[in-house]
Amino acid sequence: MIPMETETDAGLDCCIDVAGTRALNGDILREIFHFVAVSEPVVGRLEPTGLRRQRLVTPHSYGSPEVIKIKRTNWMRLSQVCRFWRAVLLDMPELWAGIAFTYQNLRAFPTLLSRVGDGPLDIDLSRRDPNPSYDPVDDSTRLSSQEETALEYLLRARSLTLGSRADPGLLSLLPSGSWDSIRHFGLRIAYRDESHPFFGGRIVEPATPENSVAPEIQDPPLRINAPSLRSFSIELERHGVLREPRPARLCCFYPKLQFVFPALRTLKVYIIDGRPWNPLRDFTWLIDLMHASPLLENLSISLDLRYMPDWSAALRHAQPPTLAHLKHLTIEECALTTSAPLVQFICPIPPPSLKFSLGTYQGRQRSSGRGGLRNESLAHDFGSFLCQPTHHALAISLAPRSDGGVADAIFASTPTLQDPTTFSSPFIEETNVGEPSNGTLLNFASVDQSDGAGHEWAETLGEQIPNAVNIEQLFLHLATRDIHSRHQSGIGINVSTLRLQILRHILRRMTSVRTLYLVQPFTTDTTEPNTLNLLRPSGNGVFPELNTLIVAMHIEWVGSPDELRQSLARWWEALGEMVLLRRENGMQICTLRILGYWESKELQELLRDADTQGLDRAKALVGSVSDERSLYEGTIRL
Repeated sequence: MIPMETETDAGLDCCIDVAGTRALNGDILREIFHFVAVSEPVVGRLEPTGLRRQRLVTPHSYGSPEVIKIKRTNWMRLSQVCRFWRAVLLDMPELWAGIAFTYQNLRAFPTLLSRVGDGPLDIDLSRRDPNPSYDPVDDSTRLSSQEETALEYLLRARSLTLGSRADPGLLSLLPSGSWDSIRHFGLRIAYRDESHPFFGGRIVEPATPENSVAPEIQDPPLRINAPSLRSFSIELERHGVLREPRPARLCCFYPKLQFVFPALRTLKVYIIDGRPWNPLRDFTWLIDLMHASPLLENLSISLDLRYMPDWSAALRHAQPPTLAHLKHLTIEECALTTSAPLVQFICPIPPPSLKFSLGTYQGRQRSSGRGGLRNESLAHDFGSFLCQPTHHALAISLAPRSDGGVADAIFASTPTLQDPTTFSSPFIEETNVGEPSNGTLLNFASVDQSDGAGHEWAETLGEQIPNAVNIEQLFLHLATRDIHSRHQSGIGINVSTLRLQILRHILRRMTSVRTLYLVQPFTTDTTEPNTLNLLRPSGNGVFPELNTLIVAMHIEWVGSPDELRQSLARWWEALGEMVLLRRENGMQICTLRILGYWESKELQELLRDADTQGLDRAKALVGSVSDERSLYEGTIRL
């Protein structure tokens, strides 16, 4: 490979003897290029070594001095190879499908596009304005020469990501005829009060008190006909800014967009609107899009609105879409919205896979505001989707976030799992909530009520969950001690109180549970076996049919060696007492599986005696005991 500092052809030809290279067969050179392409690291983290560290990484550390953040980079730059190699590279059409040239030299851009020949293109034109109070018709909306060149090839584009302010010039350049090549289309539009795209053609005129509202016009809509489009994502952004006098501007026409996507399978809609004084009211374009997509299989709607839309009024005169092929529906909403009427309108009969998330937008946690009221509303509106008649497995997680934030409360139900240990995988990652491929998930992303109060939503959820008696497999990841962390809103929580509410109103109804999977992290110096204590017999014992207990024990270096030994011994003792008491009350546990990891070999040796004693006692009380723990190697299987 040519050194980085030799950038010019002259330099390359002078310092490198290319005679041997010229003698190589073209197929051999193609194999070399292909090997280089597949060997490049993806964007992320890497243990840097040698030349690769000099070429691909930034100089600052990322979390630790040994881990470096990888830049997004092309696998080869044309200026880094000699003329002969360059000619071979440009004569390799089979490799062009995997190369993305983010070339800075605008003069080279048309040449690069022309060399693609008839191959498919993935085009990304994004504009992000740092000032949300932009004027939508100022000079900065004019197309650059690079954008103009790329748009000339739109009819060959396989995918298009278009991120822009509400620019009529850019929108009207979309193909007006049949757009047969496009398979994936992403549209991001930031707009202000006067420029509501999709809601009918509008004219923006000089901003005067007499002309503050843009009049509607009757010009024909801009029709986007993509008969082979498979996925479409649309993101509307209108951030909250102070109202200030704006300078007069020229008249500007905003075309109405009309989408025709008969083969669409995936639709994602994201809306951010921070202006409650002028809320969105017309969602006709969204309903029309669903009507025009009869083959839709995956629908995702994510809303971050600073007001509560009147869905009943917006949908009153609309005809519900017929989505007979819908397989997965995702609804995300902030703390001030309620989408229950929209869900009922879209699918009166729930699809196989559902996800409802409160307090997230595109999977990221957002400020929740009136959390207690909204938690109870989510439980009331969507709790009945859990534990459908075909669902016999349920997961509950109250795991606190690793960044010190409050615990997420996650409930997910699915049909019976062939291997119950696989249920936990999506729910252990603190910030990435998994979506069951065939089931229902409720995510309360901000359990932010004060200590000892505000958990009425758990009772409401228990009242709404149907068929709880049918649950046979249960996964529990509950906090092992009281957590009094502070949320952004400054309100503390007490997970112990919430755990008791879940026990009282939800778990006690699940009398058919036969397999229970518990997560027991040993990561605090005050670890208590509170989760195990939930299984101790009482007047109306929990899980009377429990037969198999699976425990994931994750043992890490926290505290002194004596504290670790005492914590582990205390947990094994609580396990033994619980199993013995259940056996004396006719609720025998027949199988015990111990999963998880040891952080290091040294820690395993340090705790060997205490662990062996506890394991031996468990074997004396349970018919079948298997210890499946392993040393931590960077990937945790729970």
